[in-house]
Amino acid sequence: MMHSIDRKGRLLEISDFWIEVLGYKRDEVIGSKLTKYLSAHSGRVAEETILPRFFQVGFVKDIPYQMVKKNGEVI
Repeated sequence: MMHSIDRKGRLLEISDFWIEVLGYKRDEVIGSKLTKYLSAHSGRVAEETILPRFFQVGFVKDIPYQMVKKNGEVI
């Protein structure tokens, strides 16, 4: 579920797989904050740990986020 974000955590690009799995259209999510699509717990982890690390070293991978699909299902 590849995506690119800016320094404010807003989605710049998302993969087709991201769209397929979460059920959104690209224009619904581009420009919104990544954390909007995470569970409350994952959003906190992202803000406190993952995003600061990403901006320090330039990448992160294999992050076990819980994401929320458009229909409300948590995956």
